[in-house]
Amino acid sequence: MTLIPAVSSSSWPSGGHDTLDSHSNPAETMINANNAGKLAVKWTTQVHGDVSAIPAVVGGAVYVPDWGSGSGGYLNKIAATTGQVIWSRPISDYDGVTGSVSRAARRSSATPSILATRTAAISSP
Repeated sequence: MTLIPAVSSSSWPSGGHDTLDSHSNPAETMINANNAGKLAVKWTTQVHGDVSAIPAVVGGAVYVPDWGSGSGGYLNKIAATTGQVIWSRPISDYDGVTGSVSRAARRSSATPSILATRTAAISSP
């Protein structure tokens, strides 16, 4: 038996949604096959560089790393309802390595994981 931690229906706490990396939220009831084609962009925002990660969404905020603009990447917290950047911090603040980026790898390591109320930038060697 596999146990999946409970999250609220609006949460997407890691890049794959859950510890099984399912990329699915079983509590989602608003989006379905009949209305998915009618979805539209709600907002866009500008961060320091390109974004290739799947964001985490928790507590009304979107957490997503970017590639930066040549001097290292950033972890960004963005208001889910408006797209306003709440804060943006260099990945090097988390790992102490100048020029660090959070990069893609298996098991959602390219995305921030939300653990309780703390944000952890995860990168692979």
